[in-house]
Amino acid sequence: MSRSPSSSRSAIAAFAAPLLLPLLLAVATPLAAQEPVGWGEDLVFNTFSIVGIDPATGESGVAVTTRVACVGNAVPWVRPGVGAVATQGGTRLEYGHDLLDLLEQGVAPQEAMDRLAAEMDQVMARMQAADEAANVYGGCGPRLNEEMDPQHWLDQPGSPKPKVNEKPQGETIAYEDLIKGWQ
Repeated sequence: MSRSPSSSRSAIAAFAAPLLLPLLLAVATPLAAQEPVGWGEDLVFNTFSIVGIDPATGESGVAVTTRVACVGNAVPWVRPGVGAVATQGGTRLEYGHDLLDLLEQGVAPQEAMDRLAAEMDQVMARMQAADEAANVYGGCGPRLNEEMDPQHWLDQPGSPKPKVNEKPQGETIAYEDLIKGWQ
């Protein structure tokens, strides 16, 4: 007696269903239990960017990782023959172009960042003055800190410390030498 393929499938399903249901229930419970409830308040997510340049070729690149979707459209900026920058804190899309424009003009990286920070301080100062004079932002406008020596901020509890994550300069090893070292 031959069976049709559909009746064979029905017979298998009828036999397997009672066996698979407890298995599926057993697996589903641990999967649902993988919620991050145990992480607590100490869990902190950060954005990490890295910019690199090959001094021998002048090639540069940038990478970013975070839990924020589409960050790759706003943070990494590269211009051939100029360099690469990462703009991540309160990203304003113009920062990437502005920094690369300054670098292309020969402005040193630190000076380029300082210039953009000074421009932002001017904008914030105008907003603060407008709010203080005419309550433009309902008293909730930006407030700039008094200008202080950067060391003041580094001395504050919880502040990042200079060179906290610095490691010795990496070493480039020729592939052939690396293989010889392993033999």
